[in-house]
Amino acid sequence: MAIIASEKIGGGPFDSLNVVEVVNGFPRGDRAVDAAFVASMISSFISDGVCPDPEGRFCVTPSDDLSVAVDVGCAWARGYMITSSAPVTFSLEPGHTYTIFLRQNLSERSCSVMVYADDNGWLPVRSRAVFDLVLAKVTVPSGAASINHDMISDERSNPDVCGYAACRLPLSGS
Repeated sequence: MAIIASEKIGGGPFDSLNVVEVVNGFPRGDRAVDAAFVASMISSFISDGVCPDPEGRFCVTPSDDLSVAVDVGCAWARGYMITSSAPVTFSLEPGHTYTIFLRQNLSERSCSVMVYADDNGWLPVRSRAVFDLVLAKVTVPSGAASINHDMISDERSNPDVCGYAACRLPLSGS
């Protein structure tokens, strides 16, 4: 049987055979791919969310007085990895509800742990450039002198705002 028609479509990555330029001492080949291409490949295997871990990664816990700590962790957002290798602490004030979240900003080429006061339900942002994963809501009543576990609502398991990253491939035998 002979091939009677063919139309090229996307795919890759493919090996580069020619150097088309040298950037800061590194060769760039004729088949070079960008971060968006690699991220699209990864996102076909791994869903968005915080990496599940028995040690509770990116967990938000009470710290000293009116502070909360965000544990170290790893997360995935649209095929891009978000990591933190040191805990982050935020000081909060009584009389507010805070949203603590991870933000990936492709325009700024950055990832951050952020806290917003009284977000009025507009988080998470999910635009082409910005992708948020909400870790927790913290409600600090007026007059509070410290934060306890009852004031923290863990949102990591909520698939609408965060969720846990998982393999998208079917398990064998499925």
